[in-house]
Amino acid sequence: MDKNQIHNLKLATTLANLAEIYKQKSDGTKAAIDLNVAARTIRDYPGNIFDAYNRGFIASLPGIDETAYELIEEFFETGRIKLYDEIRGQYPDELIKFIRISGLGKKRIFKLYELLDLKSMSD
Repeated sequence: MDKNQIHNLKLATTLANLAEIYKQKSDGTKAAIDLNVAARTIRDYPGNIFDAYNRGFIASLPGIDETAYELIEEFFETGRIKLYDEIRGQYPDELIKFIRISGLGKKRIFKLYELLDLKSMSD
């Protein structure tokens, strides 16, 4: 994996993780879908997404809506996304790993997390 792919993957993963958390909120479905589309666009972008941002054409890429653009801009300007940090602070890092377990489903993972007070994969 080259440097461009690593940079793109870090941002795409952050947006995808934010989308997964949004999916659990009753009003977050559309935002989750939009963020997942943006994450895929960034992940699959053949060049360095930071270069696309600097050249000013990232907003014209398919799947990058105004909300995604603002999050991407914040990521490149500050190195993080404050909203993601705040929301992620409500859940342990392990929960995102649980979400990626094939076959369980995201709703079931969140329910198990809450009911069983899971803290790690070993629980």
